[in-house]
Amino acid sequence: MQDFLSTEFVDTLLRTHPNDNGNIPESWASWWAWAGSAASCVSSSHVSAAPWMRLLEYYCSGTQTPTALQRVNIRPFEYQDADIPEQLRVFIEKLRQLSLDRTPIDIHGQWHAVPTIQASAVGMSPKKSHEVFRMTAYVASFIRGCGIDPATACIVDVGAGQGYLTRTLQLHIQCRGILALDGDDAQTAGAKKWEKKLCIEDSVTHRTIWITPMNLIETVDQWAADLQRADDESMPVFFVALHACGSLTPTILRTFAEGRRRLSSRIEGTPPLWHPAGVVAVGCCYNLMHPDDFPMSTALISHRQNMSPPASALPASAYHLATQIPGVWVQTPEALTNATLAVRKIVWRALLSHDFSLKPFTAKSTSREFELHSDLSCARGETPSARRQSCIGTEGTGMRPEMQRLGKLNNKFYDNWEDFVAAAAERMGFKPIQEGTRPDPEKRYALENQLSVLHILRCMTGPLVESLVVSDRRAWLVEQLNGTSDATEYASSMMVAIVNLFDQATGSGRNIAITAVPRHD
Repeated sequence: MQDFLSTEFVDTLLRTHPNDNGNIPESWASWWAWAGSAASCVSSSHVSAAPWMRLLEYYCSGTQTPTALQRVNIRPFEYQDADIPEQLRVFIEKLRQLSLDRTPIDIHGQWHAVPTIQASAVGMSPKKSHEVFRMTAYVASFIRGCGIDPATACIVDVGAGQGYLTRTLQLHIQCRGILALDGDDAQTAGAKKWEKKLCIEDSVTHRTIWITPMNLIETVDQWAADLQRADDESMPVFFVALHACGSLTPTILRTFAEGRRRLSSRIEGTPPLWHPAGVVAVGCCYNLMHPDDFPMSTALISHRQNMSPPASALPASAYHLATQIPGVWVQTPEALTNATLAVRKIVWRALLSHDFSLKPFTAKSTSREFELHSDLSCARGETPSARRQSCIGTEGTGMRPEMQRLGKLNNKFYDNWEDFVAAAAERMGFKPIQEGTRPDPEKRYALENQLSVLHILRCMTGPLVESLVVSDRRAWLVEQLNGTSDATEYASSMMVAIVNLFDQATGSGRNIAITAVPRHD
């Protein structure tokens, strides 16, 4: 994965946003010309399709069933790809080969003891309900699979938010107690109200803290001391996290590994107050990670250093693109319509800076700018007021001050170019080009196709970036628990795995969990 991402072709893709006005790399020449040519927009065997759409067809032909593709009028596997430049075909095939498979596990088929769970839909979107149901079912099976009576188990829900997962876990597992951790007082207060209505408030403990590697294990120590009874043995604690943002996932893994080290180094005859029995953590928001949190594993760090030349750090754009899931854009007509609009928004906004002379904007940052630059500082113990400061930079993200002024436009303005330019001109304070000085529409259309292809190629790279980040985290945890990053190592008492918990088609783009569970020979 790292070798491919470090190639000159992929590296320049990641570092070049459609908003960037500059010369294209020489290595792009053939496909750039193809994307901008009139012939590239017509296929003799199919209805007219934009070049980016043809690339999406090719990408999805290896990930979707023929029936799924036909539902959105896309040719399945017999699609003739001879007109797509070989460079792009090889690129797409390599992405599909290297990226982790994202097919969701069959919860009921794999774990016969999973209870039937009807998660309350109150306040939950279909996506959230899907995630809460499957996470609860998996954790229930997870605990039983460890040979632990759920009534004796303790759960730490890291990043509990409004408590949807916390409540569902306690209602259906009925464990000894749950520690719900979040950094937002308002969300914690809302969660407590629901727990009182459901009469489970006595078994759920809330702590509002900004979680850091230093304070997470201390917080669990304090909670376990409060739960302890005189005749207690060491309490099994399971860490769960549904979308642990940015550096929160590495923090959870570090805490779990440190807890296991404490367990192995304890004085004989003095059982610890609690011990980490398992972890299920689904990460997200890789752009909010602290730079120290990737790479984590000795295996990847050494590999990057030994490359010739040594691999450079991924640009900020790579972590933003890691959230893209182009494989589901064609699953329904509605999904394809939404994807088409999203591509148009990116490209038309980029065309503004190509067609018009936009002066840099130097006013104070808007809330939207903070949103785009959002961050990780909370994962390093900094104050809440500082948590939106970016520390991975903006390279390749297309974040330009003058474009911040445009903000969000109503979708209706993207129906045609003229309406879009008029709305943008009013918002940004520039004058539309007068008739007679307007750019050649054919040249603008060619550039639109080229920028669309650039954007879709970048989006296709995203799943591979996420695959590398997740694989690195897994390798690190295996190293810490087993003393090796070899996935076939079975000497340790803990088994580490990557599990696809959710179905991306439901909107759950971040569907991968890193799990660790005691090994049973």
